[in-house]
Amino acid sequence: MKRHKRMASGWVGILTVGVLLGISATAITAQAQCTPAQVEQLVATGGQGFDDFGRAMAVSGDWAVIASARDDDNGTDSGSATMFHFDGAQWVEDVKLLAPDGSAGDEFGSAVAIDGDLVVVGAWKDQGIAPVHTRGSVYAFRNDGTSWNFEGRIAASDGSGIVQDFGIAVGLGNGRIVVGAPGDNTIYSSSAGSVYSYVYNGGIWGAEVKISPADGSVAHYFGESLAVAGGTVLIGARGDDEVASDAGAVYLYTTDTGQLIAKLQASDGVANDGFGRQLALSGNTAVVYGKNYGGTSGGAIYVFDYAGGLWSESGKIVESFASSSYNFGWGVAVSGDKVLVRESYKSKVYLFGRSGAQWSEQGTLVPTGTGYGLYGARLAFSGDTALVGDQRWNNGGVKSGAVLFLI
Repeated sequence: MKRHKRMASGWVGILTVGVLLGISATAITAQAQCTPAQVEQLVATGGQGFDDFGRAMAVSGDWAVIASARDDDNGTDSGSATMFHFDGAQWVEDVKLLAPDGSAGDEFGSAVAIDGDLVVVGAWKDQGIAPVHTRGSVYAFRNDGTSWNFEGRIAASDGSGIVQDFGIAVGLGNGRIVVGAPGDNTIYSSSAGSVYSYVYNGGIWGAEVKISPADGSVAHYFGESLAVAGGTVLIGARGDDEVASDAGAVYLYTTDTGQLIAKLQASDGVANDGFGRQLALSGNTAVVYGKNYGGTSGGAIYVFDYAGGLWSESGKIVESFASSSYNFGWGVAVSGDKVLVRESYKSKVYLFGRSGAQWSEQGTLVPTGTGYGLYGARLAFSGDTALVGDQRWNNGGVKSGAVLFLI
């Protein structure tokens, strides 16, 4: 095991930035300071250049899983995922997970999720074992109190010979594994997309439930992004055309029966918004990225809350200096009433908090070291633990990746 000691400093958090609060058009300027008490900078032991450590991340309690989707242990770009454990004083590197049947090009670690003692890892380019080519798979691992053990491989039952991208997004909740397959065309047409849900019973992952929207169509990419909270899954369809061409939408379904709960769209959605490309879910709060806020392409985060038996848009977070080059929201995570938002042009991550109906900036998380413009492209947030990835960070080598922990 490799131990990663805490760093006393390393994040700078003072910035003046304008935001819009609620769903009004009133801009305010918030000045806040973020000085995390404990910060850690982690890298994978033995990591190599272009491993993409931090390509996907998830955290639950004292455990975190961080993927290196282009690790070469099972062949070029076969992928891996590393488990870290917080022992009360520091994060400890525990074990590297590999697909038992992994091979070159699988990209095991394209997506990860963790819930308690269960971890799921997507391998969206896995081709399966000839003659059955499944076009993507996911792998389950469970902790028995001592170690993490392989529990099973899952592939779509109807995926043979079809380009599905099964495993490009994964989620866990209420004992179910939920898997996105945005390239699925078994029900509608090319890249309409589907989502699959599985439960563990009798020693296997089965009882497959397939979720496809009744209004699905070509190039909606339903399932390219998803998030799970309890028995609810939030699913993005960035190519949905109901509001306008490629304006996008998100759907909420039950994970056990696949019943539609709601379809949500931006109140001011426009063509090419790509609403739903990035999203997150925590309890009764959903946050969703939309690109073309106000026609500027600067981006915005739309907040939806469940109250009175309905999901409805309750707020919006944007930068007052929104510009087509900023892509504010190209990376988002939520935990309770706190939201992490990435602004890709300057590779910054903002922390926003909500008090009542008001959202305000709480700080800016600025990385140390040499970055390559992907800082914050992957975010994870649970309780008071946040993971901010930069799989192109220069860790004494060539773009080997790093992750910062804020606790």
